[in-house]
Amino acid sequence: MTNFIYLLASKGYKFDNQSFPNIVFQKKAADTSIGWALGYMLNLTNMIPAEQASILKATTFSSWAALIFLFVVILLVALILLFGTFRSSKQETI
Repeated sequence: MTNFIYLLASKGYKFDNQSFPNIVFQKKAADTSIGWALGYMLNLTNMIPAEQASILKATTFSSWAALIFLFVVILLVALILLFGTFRSSKQETI
């Protein structure tokens, strides 16, 4: 948003480094709020129809169960090997 405002002011309205500090932003003009653009855009976004949530299943339940089982088996094997290695190295030092 900042780049847009900068480009609009410098390229569109031909402000330069000398005239840039002279820019003054007003909140009201003749006792009327000039923040209508934001309100207008918010109003328009409320008119956009909402998309329906879709349910996408990448895998079936049995695939998930098999993957979890495989993960648990690999984890247990790794822990057993780690424990066995630790135990054998401890017995060698005795």
